Amino acid sequence: MNNIICVVGPTASGKSSLAEAVALRLKSAVVSVDAMQVYRGMDVGTAKTPAGERHCPLLMVDVCDPTESYSVQRFQADARSCADGLLAEGRTPVLCGGTGLYLDAVIDEMGLHIVADDVAAQSRQYRTDAPERDDALNALAEKFAAMGNCSVLYDQEKNRVKWIVDTAKARSAKGVLVVLTKFCDPEEFDYVMIKKACEAADLPLTLVEVDRQMVRFEQVRTNLETFRDLLKM
Repeated sequence: MNNIICVVGPTASGKSSLAEAVALRLKSAVVSVDAMQVYRGMDVGTAKTPAGERHCPLLMVDVCDPTESYSVQRFQADARSCADGLLAEGRTPVLCGGTGLYLDAVIDEMGLHIVADDVAAQSRQYRTDAPERDDALNALAEKFAAMGNCSVLYDQEKNRVKWIVDTAKARSAKGVLVVLTKFCDPEEFDYVMIKKACEAADLPLTLVEVDRQMVRFEQVRTNLETFRDLLKM
């Protein structure tokens, strides 16, 4: 996707105000690429600019209820539609946010399309609702205890492995991409079982390892390009 501007960075670094200033200068709009701002009512803790303080259109916020399942696949389609609409009007989209996976889903040029995801800090935790309790802390604890197919919870049968394969098959995925943080990701203990299950199901799989100090991603890109070409064979 060409002719776009991306404003990215850590929390509280001034992304929103900068993106808005750029969009105003270009007479365009800001497209949020934040995993949490898509949910209505989730204003506290998401740094979502209040409606009364917005000076230009802010797209991809408040698009679904917290009870809805909003995957990267759905975000990709909706955000690209917003960006394409602005481009069709001759305006430059200004993408702003701190969720790298969601940004990549919008600007990816490799032709890889996400049909399902199991992102630990995002979509996975929203598959299970917190029960209504007088004690909010206990309700939250119950929610996490009830979460199925989670690598950080005790699961002797490792049902998450089967869930990944079943989900890939159900969504007609051509392959499975596993992304792990080097040396600090509990999911690395599941990887061997995931790999064996995917091989048994005839699902191509590739592993991408990243660390928090990485600034160059050429090897990651080469890995993904090779995997893409393999899926096309």
